[in-house]
Amino acid sequence: MGTELPSSSFASSSNTQWTYDVFLSFRGEDTRKSFTDHLYAALDQEGIFVFRDDEELDRGQPISSKLLEAIQVSRIALVVISRNYASSKWCLDELTTIVECMEDRGQIVFPIFYDVDPCEVRKQTGWFGQAFAVHEECFKDDLEKDKAQKWRAALTRVANLSGFHLCDRYESKFIQEIMGKIVNELSGTIQQPHSDDLGLVGIDFGVEEIMKLCSATDQGNDVVFVGIWGMGGVGKTTLAQAFYDKISDQFRDKCFLKNVREISRRDSIVALTKDLLCNVLKRMAVYDSEIRYRFRRKKVLIILDDVDKLEQLQALAGSKNWFGRGSRIIITTRDKQLLIAHHVDRCFKVKELERDDGLKLFSWKAFKNDQPPKDYIELSHNFVNYCKGLPLAIEVLGSFLCGRSLKEWESAFSRIQENLDKDIMSALRISFDGLHEKEKQIFLDIACFFKGQDRDEVTILLEGFGFDPIIGISALIRKSLITIVGSKLWMHDLLQEMGWELVRGECHNEPGNRSRLWQPADVLDLLKNHKGSDAIQGMVLSLPQEQKKELKRDTLSNMKKLRYLKISNVLLPLGLDYLSTELRALEWHGYPSKLLPRAFPSEKLVHLNLCGSHIKHLWKGFKCLDKLKSIDLKDSESLIETPDFRGVPNLERLILEGCTKLSKVHPSICNLKHLRLLNMKNCESLRITSWDISLESLEIFNLSGCARLKRFPEIVGDMKCLSKIYLDGSAVEELPVSIERLTGLTLLDMAHCKNILRIPSVISSLTRLKTVILSGCSNLIEIPESIGNVECLEELDISGTAIRQMPRSIVYLKNLKELSCSGCSGQVSTSLLFPCLPELCPGPNLLLPASLSGFSSLISLNLNYCDLIDGALPNHLDHMSSLVELKLRGNNFTSIPEIIAKASIEYKIGWGNWLYVT
Repeated sequence: MGTELPSSSFASSSNTQWTYDVFLSFRGEDTRKSFTDHLYAALDQEGIFVFRDDEELDRGQPISSKLLEAIQVSRIALVVISRNYASSKWCLDELTTIVECMEDRGQIVFPIFYDVDPCEVRKQTGWFGQAFAVHEECFKDDLEKDKAQKWRAALTRVANLSGFHLCDRYESKFIQEIMGKIVNELSGTIQQPHSDDLGLVGIDFGVEEIMKLCSATDQGNDVVFVGIWGMGGVGKTTLAQAFYDKISDQFRDKCFLKNVREISRRDSIVALTKDLLCNVLKRMAVYDSEIRYRFRRKKVLIILDDVDKLEQLQALAGSKNWFGRGSRIIITTRDKQLLIAHHVDRCFKVKELERDDGLKLFSWKAFKNDQPPKDYIELSHNFVNYCKGLPLAIEVLGSFLCGRSLKEWESAFSRIQENLDKDIMSALRISFDGLHEKEKQIFLDIACFFKGQDRDEVTILLEGFGFDPIIGISALIRKSLITIVGSKLWMHDLLQEMGWELVRGECHNEPGNRSRLWQPADVLDLLKNHKGSDAIQGMVLSLPQEQKKELKRDTLSNMKKLRYLKISNVLLPLGLDYLSTELRALEWHGYPSKLLPRAFPSEKLVHLNLCGSHIKHLWKGFKCLDKLKSIDLKDSESLIETPDFRGVPNLERLILEGCTKLSKVHPSICNLKHLRLLNMKNCESLRITSWDISLESLEIFNLSGCARLKRFPEIVGDMKCLSKIYLDGSAVEELPVSIERLTGLTLLDMAHCKNILRIPSVISSLTRLKTVILSGCSNLIEIPESIGNVECLEELDISGTAIRQMPRSIVYLKNLKELSCSGCSGQVSTSLLFPCLPELCPGPNLLLPASLSGFSSLISLNLNYCDLIDGALPNHLDHMSSLVELKLRGNNFTSIPEIIAKASIEYKIGWGNWLYVT
């Protein structure tokens, strides 16, 4: 059942009575996990707000009041009438209510005849006649008989409506037909909000200009590059986003890649390339980074936001022939010369807002209306004039003044006039000055240290600093000082520069007397000349490997109030004497000593990151760090054992990845009741002989690449939170039967576990399992028959195994989307890959092939280099209506399915249902 009733994505109609766009009525046992699920996903992806009863409720009970209410507040009712629809009293009650709403409230009703004849529905014959015979035999009084007559009348009424009949068609095309009708119906009856109503003042003209530049081609299918350029804060990203929102539904493959400049500077262009590929291809990981080969047949919409270097464009959108016909590539930048150098000849300059539009934007931010109240008109004009049409400054000032009195407005404008020489920065400063003290500190920390970092990780640090980040970050967002992009914290460059200037203003001449230091030159001068002071709260020094510096052992002794220290590639030939007892977060990449200082601060430490360190023992014996939540020792190749964890009861993250000499894990690790992530990837020396785990909060357990780990720990106690286990490349020989306790597991990755011979049958207990990766398990000869009970399974990869025969129960995996059998070492028969259902389930479906019911959700089938005995694929492949990727490379077929043989070349490579065949 739905819980909250948020407003529809299409906005409400003029009659404001509708809460949902669509109500789905269906017989759960017939279509819940197949057709109806696909239909729901398509509607949801289109942004249509759908009510679907998701709970497996007791159908013997009367229809609930909540469900009745959902029907009454839905604009459209889609009734999926399947063979067993009429056997459910619940469904018939739903249908009766739907007909009443259609007649009394003007609800639109579309019947969907799924594998049934509309005539049988209309006359209640066949399956429907049998269902009513059962109902009426059970009825004992006239009241119940009257109810049956209402059910019959409702079925007849709905069957006479214009609807959709599956007949003998592909379900994917059938759903597309339904989608087109629903979208047109909603678009025709619902008024879209004007951009001004959304606070996007003056944006429509820019969007129309970009549309013209995109469409002004000699041939409509040309690839078009368009550049959007202008000064910082003028609204380039906002314009690109509005354009993207307007036309993105015309593209199946699309991506808005934000903050290119920042991300490439922080993570490299390669990371950006992978992000773009993953977003467009809708894959979690992509190993081929060649965009030119992956997109050349795809019609794509790509926005590259805030580009500042030519090499970024060369890597992400090198030329038009990288993309398929009809593609649109939009680039935003401050540098028009960059567009010229990349031969982008269609450009639009974003100008400052005209006075009237500026006033309207300011009013939206300050008053939630397009015009200011009478008493505020003159001051509003004064603020807008001061901002000189720059949207960023207008938004920040308007957000700051929202809800304040006239006297406060007058005071704010007086302060601006005192700093006319500072121009826009003074306008931004007004908003900062209105923050509470802890909100100011959070803003400055983000500006100096945390811009572009994960919100959740920064929240943990800020909590450790004694701030309230939940409230503080929300306040900064509300006041337009920061934004959230994905999961990252972002702020505009002008706002960051303001933050930097505020910190510099604490002491212009002596950086050592400022609260925060982040510029390498300032930090190096301070450390070299021993200029530190109690004023310093946070310091960052990230040097390249080739520019390593040496520090004296007492370098940090003057910084008594230091709460955050992030440092890398700094040497300590004589060790380190002192670290502040106020330290909450220490990140020292490549920490050069074997031990931490004797007086290592532990009382307030929340986060400890010593990636790539030379640490051999983190600490010896018992040490109390009861506030510590995260330890990251990644690539600390000298570490030989973990410390005693009894003194860190609140630890949530433990990362030991790449600690190649680590061989001992202290047994106290089992006492970490709050541990959520345990990453021991590539701990090549790790041997666990008698280690049982009961970590009730653990969510991710990574033992990838543990080449000497032969035994997986026994699971004791309740570990229902564990959702992902990575064992790929380990030496594990078998999984214990106790894995059946892991009822929350969604991913099991055992790729290249060459010692694994079989998977225990208790895998059937893992009912939430979605992904099983067994590729490269060269000695694995079978999958248990119980795999068919794992109903949620979506991806199964047995590539490179010795499996010759699929378990027959695989046909029951109705949610399976990706099946890979590439390079199986034994000969595989297609009759074993696609066994016939009659051998398993005699009954009404006697003549249906397994692929029709067992593989109806399959999207990708990989049979590359799979030595098929039959030399052919079965013709009933054409029943796999969801299949878009079929890989057959390296096979000598004597014949291929008729459905593929008859297809045109265009059909095979992406113009039809088969996305591509290789």
